[in-house]
Amino acid sequence: MQIKTQRNTLTGSQVPRARRELELHQHRLFAAAFCTGGSWTFSSTNIPRVCGAEFWTMVELDYELLKFHVKQMILKIQK
Repeated sequence: MQIKTQRNTLTGSQVPRARRELELHQHRLFAAAFCTGGSWTFSSTNIPRVCGAEFWTMVELDYELLKFHVKQMILKIQK
């Protein structure tokens, strides 16, 4: 699995390398931690993509609670 912060994190030149690395594994997954603006820059016919709540539910974490705490952390850092 690869997890990025958002759907459009990869540049076009990084996509082939990410595909090669993920194809080495039986259980492949490309995930974006947060469903923020922008569209996917990663595509593959045999590697599933998930985003936001869909990913965090898979690892049994509450997405809304996670977003709340990440927001609080960022606001604290900004101060």
